[in-house]
Amino acid sequence: MPKDLSLNLIAAKNELNQDDPWLALLDIVLPDATHLRLVNNTENITFGGNVYTAFPFSLGVNKYESNSTIPGMILEMSNVTGALQQYLEFLDGAVDSDITITIVNAGLLTEDYSELQITFKVISTTVTSTWATFNLGAPNPLRQRYPLYVYLASMCNWVSNYKGVECAYTGGLGTCGGTWDDCEARGNTARYGGFKGLNQEGFKLAK
Repeated sequence: MPKDLSLNLIAAKNELNQDDPWLALLDIVLPDATHLRLVNNTENITFGGNVYTAFPFSLGVNKYESNSTIPGMILEMSNVTGALQQYLEFLDGAVDSDITITIVNAGLLTEDYSELQITFKVISTTVTSTWATFNLGAPNPLRQRYPLYVYLASMCNWVSNYKGVECAYTGGLGTCGGTWDDCEARGNTARYGGFKGLNQEGFKLAK
């Protein structure tokens, strides 16, 4: 199926001597809902009302392997400054993050680029002192939580993502046991992910 690009983008794509570079934008949504916007450029750019920070990275494609490994996209990001280290250590390598890649022309930033956009999941991560390498692939339904919610009276659903978007605790206590007492000690009972009204001797599942 042909891509539905604007006439301006088609003309820019077919231009032999191009004055404006084509840039890759990254929209990274980490498991804790932190949103990073980066561009492989020497300076920041504004696109869609958002500022994309200049950051060195490169994109490549996995090759088919004899062991039947499914090919995907490889994202290499500079780790020389250690800017990524805190995210990778705290979020287990940022596995399961969503990364949307958009290719844009620097001289035509107001055009519609929805046809030049694709979203991947971070499947695995390797880190050295100089590079963080992310293996990107399509979401795997076998990795999704099922059932979606477990209804327990004595345990919070959000404990596995403590301080995440559902829990939203911002205090200084670094861990949580997921109980009502833990939540009460943090003054965060309004966000408790358990169901105290249920019989504590059983549980319910729901899709």
